[in-house]
Amino acid sequence: DSDDTGNITWDGAIAMAKWLERHPNVCKNKRVLELGAGTGFVGLSTLPCGSSFVYLTDLEYCLPLAQSNVEKNVEMKSISSEFVEVRLLDWFDTEFTSWSLEELKSIDVLVAADVIWQRRLVKPLAETIVRLLKLIGQKGVAYVLYTSRYGEEFDEYVLETFQSAHLLVEAQPHEEMDEVYRYDEAVVWKMTLQKNF
Repeated sequence: DSDDTGNITWDGAIAMAKWLERHPNVCKNKRVLELGAGTGFVGLSTLPCGSSFVYLTDLEYCLPLAQSNVEKNVEMKSISSEFVEVRLLDWFDTEFTSWSLEELKSIDVLVAADVIWQRRLVKPLAETIVRLLKLIGQKGVAYVLYTSRYGEEFDEYVLETFQSAHLLVEAQPHEEMDEVYRYDEAVVWKMTLQKNF
């Protein structure tokens, strides 16, 4: 639904950006795609971490704000417009209709933060990550910051949904998150395709 969730920079986005800052090799010299970018905070933060290009993707209603934030950063000369693009990517669009195969295969890393808040979106997100990683190939990896908000049963459902979609989910050590910009409910998951899938 078109609500305000995509027009807010959530705590998880800040925690994820600071995690990426502490792990620059995740993005360095790589092409990044942010899922559920909202304001674009996480994706934009990959550029000073060394990414060579970043796609900020979300639903149509979020794109104007993300584009505005890109333009503000270009104006402040903190980034160059040639290294970032704001694009529509709907997790229910299983064909990625507005993307070329070459664009999708050029991606190295997927990132996302605080994009899971509705049960009905968990499976489409998992399937989107799987489809993208299949296109990217062996180099493909996703880093998703998940915030536990709705109790243990929901947390188990989310993890089981990702795993049943043939994703290998590895929780990154909590102590590797920034000491100031972290909270107990947050975990960064590294996701790759399970072998022989």
